[in-house]
Amino acid sequence: MARYCPGFETDSMFEVAKAIKDRCFREDLSIFSDEKVWTKDNARSLLDLYTNNIDKGEGGYLEKMESQIEGTSPEQCQLMAEMNYLLVLPQSNISSGKKIEIVETILKWCGKSVDRDAVWFSDDALQGAFNPGLAYNTQRWRELLYLMRIVAAFKSLTTEKREAILSEPWGFSNWLIEIDQEGYRQFQHVIKFLFFPESFERVVSLAHKRDFVARHLGIAAPEFSDMTETELDMYLLKAREQYEKAHPGVPFDFYEHGDAERAAVEEQDAEYAVEAPPGFQSEYSLNVILYGPPGTGKTHHALRRAVRIADGEAAKELDKHQLKSRYDALVEDGRVAFVTFHQSFSYEDFVEGLKAKTVDNTIRYFIDKGIFQNIAEKAQADPKNGYVLIIDEINRGNVSSIFGELITLLEPSKREDASDAVSVILPYSKKPFSVPSNLYLIGTMNTADRSLVHLDTALRRRFTFEEVLPKPSVLEALPKIEGIDIAKLLNTINQRIAVVYDRDHTIGHSYFMPLGDMKEPKISDLAAIFQNQILPLLEEYFFEDWQRIRQVLADDRKPQGVLPIYSQAMSDQDFYRLMGDDWQGARSIVWERNHQALASPETYKSIYE
Repeated sequence: MARYCPGFETDSMFEVAKAIKDRCFREDLSIFSDEKVWTKDNARSLLDLYTNNIDKGEGGYLEKMESQIEGTSPEQCQLMAEMNYLLVLPQSNISSGKKIEIVETILKWCGKSVDRDAVWFSDDALQGAFNPGLAYNTQRWRELLYLMRIVAAFKSLTTEKREAILSEPWGFSNWLIEIDQEGYRQFQHVIKFLFFPESFERVVSLAHKRDFVARHLGIAAPEFSDMTETELDMYLLKAREQYEKAHPGVPFDFYEHGDAERAAVEEQDAEYAVEAPPGFQSEYSLNVILYGPPGTGKTHHALRRAVRIADGEAAKELDKHQLKSRYDALVEDGRVAFVTFHQSFSYEDFVEGLKAKTVDNTIRYFIDKGIFQNIAEKAQADPKNGYVLIIDEINRGNVSSIFGELITLLEPSKREDASDAVSVILPYSKKPFSVPSNLYLIGTMNTADRSLVHLDTALRRRFTFEEVLPKPSVLEALPKIEGIDIAKLLNTINQRIAVVYDRDHTIGHSYFMPLGDMKEPKISDLAAIFQNQILPLLEEYFFEDWQRIRQVLADDRKPQGVLPIYSQAMSDQDFYRLMGDDWQGARSIVWERNHQALASPETYKSIYE
């Protein structure tokens, strides 16, 4: 079962969750008293009032909520407090004191108080079980709205239907799918884990669930597109059961076993941010790094996200050509900037520094603003709009040196006008500087260059991380070149790389996308991609280890009559003719690319057949 959460004692939390399930969902009772609070009328009225008063303007989470539910009855106000309690109950990145403070603040609006000695507010009950990430805090109002819809819909059902849903985990999961999420809400994973810990995991990321299922059960990415959340959770349970069967008595957790790197990133010290910075708001994290193997489209994802942040929902309708045109326009307007980090990139380039200039035959020095200071000042002057700085290859620069003292200012809670806003005095201009809350940072990094766990710790703590993996399935729409299945070809190559090396060094689908822009791609076009991009990448990954390259390409087991991509440059007969039959030294086999093989369709088919 998934009750085992490394580092946390969860018994008290699950007892509270069971009480909420029984008292609040089954019997309409309050969590904290015997009053009838979780009723159909209260849930419906509160949802209508909150929905009709959505406030996306300035102000913090609780500040706006107070005005949004003004005029509610004491019971409805208490229901709001208790739903917020349920939202934060399993979070480990918020202290128990902060959780109590949220509930206490809302209850004060209806003249009620918190019994801090009650079991509901004990440290054991409130210690949490996982860190859902920063977005769960900054977008809590969206998660709350989703919970309100769940409660209102559930209370509208007959008693028999409610009992049936609460009695069976998969039925509960299927019912949740019917509730409007307005996008993607993490709370669907949270409530399933709290109510049915024997069936659901503490994994509250859809991408992570898919990743774990793919790793443990070998399910390919294309299969996820038609898979419901319930089916995905069933596969996750199957993966757990397989491990527990193979390792009787050994406690299992997906983040703890076989995925230490991701766990190191996920368990970063995220800041408590119940009050999102005022001003411009977006569904995206303020600081994010898109990471993955080469060729997975990280830069394209960054550009698309930048346009979405700037233009909102309207950007969803843009095709790739319109997207690029809009991106270029935003760059020209100064709302989006792009920079690439490298070893010689410095604080002076990024923030500010002294630059020399010849004036009247005299060298003079002046203070020159860097790209970060420039876009930050533009964002400060235009708080109603979103601004984006894209940092390509963020892992290639010396992050501590480039950001300097500004690394702390990136935190949402430390940004301008936030609850714990911080400013610094810049070393050259001696002017105060702070980071506005409408400036978004999007970094990209290749995992083939550097592992996540080797990133600067300060950077890891202040950025969220989103993995961008190869998607061979997007190549399924490509026309087959002389019968070659490009999607299957790439998928097989990547599966072998993951076995003989690791997943971080797989190959992205973007290398093959140009084939889709051709009217009639030919075998020579595919050969050019292999010759100029795929093979050099493999040679870089497996430096001088030709046997592993041959294993990846199935050169070591090509059928009779099919040419291998790599062959020996010199036969045994030619070698001894060159060196003499009495040669006693070690023979170094020289391998070379077989250009004739790259022109043969059977060479590519033999990789995956």
